[in-house]
Amino acid sequence: MNVGKIIKAIFYLMVAMLVLKGVHVAYNKYFPNESDASYSTTVSNQFKLDFKEISVPKIDEKSNKCDLIAYDFKNMLELIESCEKVKYLEYLRFSRPKEASNINSETLQSLVKAMHSEKSKLKKHIADIKSCSKDSIPSKRLKSLKYYLRVIEINLQDLKGLVASKSGD
Repeated sequence: MNVGKIIKAIFYLMVAMLVLKGVHVAYNKYFPNESDASYSTTVSNQFKLDFKEISVPKIDEKSNKCDLIAYDFKNMLELIESCEKVKYLEYLRFSRPKEASNINSETLQSLVKAMHSEKSKLKKHIADIKSCSKDSIPSKRLKSLKYYLRVIEINLQDLKGLVASKSGD
């Protein structure tokens, strides 16, 4: 009976060591140690983000009609990714000032305008789905659309905070 408890304890210790090793590897991937020799060569290139990489999709005022099939999810995902890059660069400005680039206020303004447009398009798309569907809306699809609407709202709120902090500087 004692042997079973010892084997069980050894098993749990091995699992705990594997979990800690995984956490350590993941932590080092996202927060590398600055004293490492490899930090200056590989990781600094990873954290160097330029605003030329951030693409703000063009807003087409003429195509304001919203078909159920014609909603551009790729555009929405690119906008969300652009917002995440801007927020990450703003974070870098405080945590690693040497590596961070300055955020252009015109880029922020165009990103806010594009996010407002995308938010209204997504709201209209959700309303069209609710009104045009003859049968009940699949709840997973509607929940995912509402989730992305909430993500857009949160990113828009964060961007407005960045614009306010930039105007205060």
